[in-house]
Amino acid sequence: LDLDSEGVVDAPVTPSGDLSLKTPPITCPTPDDIDGDHLMCLDFGTSFSKAFASSVDDTEGVPELFPLAFGTNALGDPELLLPSELFIDNGELYLGAAARAHFDATEAVQDRLIDSPKQFITLTKDVTDLHRRKLGNQQDPSGTLTQRDALVLYLAHLNLRAEQALHEHGLSPDLKRRYAHPAWTPEHFQVNSDAMRRIIAEAIALSRCFGEDLASILPLERACEINEMARMAKDIELPFGLIDDPVLEATAAGAGALLGTPTTRRVPYVIQIGRAHV
Repeated sequence: LDLDSEGVVDAPVTPSGDLSLKTPPITCPTPDDIDGDHLMCLDFGTSFSKAFASSVDDTEGVPELFPLAFGTNALGDPELLLPSELFIDNGELYLGAAARAHFDATEAVQDRLIDSPKQFITLTKDVTDLHRRKLGNQQDPSGTLTQRDALVLYLAHLNLRAEQALHEHGLSPDLKRRYAHPAWTPEHFQVNSDAMRRIIAEAIALSRCFGEDLASILPLERACEINEMARMAKDIELPFGLIDDPVLEATAAGAGALLGTPTTRRVPYVIQIGRAHV
């Protein structure tokens, strides 16, 4: 799939109005406020996203793990998977599970679903260019959202739901979080990593300032407004202190597989990373 020229526009659409009058202050925790005893990991997946927290490992023991559930399923069991999807219908933007539910209810064609927004960062060489790439016409007939907008909004929803789950375990939301990212080429690694840190920081800020908006469904016009507020924020205003070093997807999967490998013998293993494999 060649994304070098698809949907490229000169600049993102800027909503009208004086946004400065509507922007709540972004509260960034100080280093002393951050829970240094725990860490949250966000797996921004192709089909589903997951999250968990753990105590910070030490050399003496095994860390305590906290699976972060996104509510419960039909059987009343914890729902550990959040659909990596957005859906636009009749001027409304649906996020995560709400996107999947409304997409199924309307029996819309597959091309209308904004599924696997992760592909925006895996199928492109330059993450800094995503603000110039519009969503497809069937996904967003209004032509207002870019790929970067969709990423920030979905990640804000994921962060919101994960922080809500932290409260269920009695954990503070003010802890550092890690995320996995693709193995970009060496020449694009640093610039893409910096761009993703900014996207994650904006997402955290939005989830904390506009949690009610980003819980499941919001007007598309409102989504554009709050997204623009985050994009206009200065670096010093964003909660970069909550972002820990990322991990490479392949490295993370390989390390997980090796945890159970006996140290006394060599064991071959195969890792498949792809759509619908969790």
